[in-house]
Amino acid sequence: MLKIVVVFVLSVRFLLYASNSKPDWLITTPNNPQYYTGIGVSEKKDKDYRESAKLAALNDIASQITVNLSSDFVHKISEGGGVVEDEVRSVIRSNTKSRLEGYEEVDSWETDKQYWIYYRLSKAKHEQLKQERLAKTASQALSLLNESRSLEVTGDYAGAYHSYLQALNSLQDVIGEPLKVFNNGDSVFLMNDIVGSFQKLLNKITLIPVKPLLNGKVGLPLKEQVAFAATYSDGKTQPAKPVSRIPVFIAFQKGKGDVTAFVECDTSGVARTAVTKISSAEKMQTIGAVVDLSRSVFDTASVLYKWVCKNLVVPKTSVQISVSALTVALESNEMLFDKALDVKYIEPAIKKALADSNISFIAAKEKPDCLVSISAKARKGSTLQDLYVAFVDLNLSITNPETGEELYKTGLKNLKGIQLDYDRAALKAYEAAAAALVKSTPEIVSKIRR
Repeated sequence: MLKIVVVFVLSVRFLLYASNSKPDWLITTPNNPQYYTGIGVSEKKDKDYRESAKLAALNDIASQITVNLSSDFVHKISEGGGVVEDEVRSVIRSNTKSRLEGYEEVDSWETDKQYWIYYRLSKAKHEQLKQERLAKTASQALSLLNESRSLEVTGDYAGAYHSYLQALNSLQDVIGEPLKVFNNGDSVFLMNDIVGSFQKLLNKITLIPVKPLLNGKVGLPLKEQVAFAATYSDGKTQPAKPVSRIPVFIAFQKGKGDVTAFVECDTSGVARTAVTKISSAEKMQTIGAVVDLSRSVFDTASVLYKWVCKNLVVPKTSVQISVSALTVALESNEMLFDKALDVKYIEPAIKKALADSNISFIAAKEKPDCLVSISAKARKGSTLQDLYVAFVDLNLSITNPETGEELYKTGLKNLKGIQLDYDRAALKAYEAAAAALVKSTPEIVSKIRR
């Protein structure tokens, strides 16, 4: 009986030891030429440790799969996309991992602190699935390529533009693969053929400013719309034709202002936008327009696809804006008690401050942009021994002379001056009033520029 108990205890100990010992695939990494092998590990303290280990194993498999990339492709993408070549290769490897399918879980093992998992992928199965995916993708992309060319031939240039982008988009999961197909009897690399054909279309589209020079004023909207015409020409004798439904991005290249940036060419092939305000005082400013591929690229597009699009040369142009200062007619009524001042104090001070803010002055009859009216009056205060106190009150208003609308109104009260008589005390008060009003120049300018 004692022997049976001893044998049972030893058996239990052996089983416990065997269950806790590392499996062979952790001691020696499996090396089966028919499979890609992936082993992943994660700490059990992590919330999703099983999923983390699985992702690590699949990443291990993906790192073993050779992606055939031409050095020319990697160089072009990295150069045009503004990234380093290692980043391009890293993204392609990441895409490979995201497309893995057909893998199987072989085994798992864990301790109190760690979890290990072993996956494998049949090389034959992987190659089969890859070829099926490439064939399906190639068929779809080739169909879109031929449709794009047909649309261009029939004069639907906008349709061709969007169809070429769809053709490119259909290849985004296989960008970098040397996808070779037969098209119209010729053997071609599909990606190169689509990019090349699309670039030829873009080369035939021109953006031209409807009016290359516009006039504007600081702080005000442009009275005219900024407009660009998109036309297609094959370089032959036939006249250029308008291109509609092409997205255009418009922005200040030099200067600053508020502009509706994202527009589309209308049925007559014209992209129009409004400049609602010119903020910069630069005399010559530039607004640029460029065919906007970024808005045609799908939100779900891969990084590689976006980099490919960045390599395309797109039509662009610009307009010049001649910017002049705002014109103001300034009227100032400054009273010394019951009579007008011989020499005004407030008017020259505020004129200098406004001129420093690029505002010009003209007479009211010359149709200024704004009318600034100042009304100021000195009044007597108390006396203290031989000192006299005077105060100045003033009001300022800004009016639109075309509509009569009052745009702004402000006032200053009780600006004080002390001197040996009331007249000189009033002049001191006028000096204080002028200095106080000049401090309000930024607010006054903002209201003038509205």
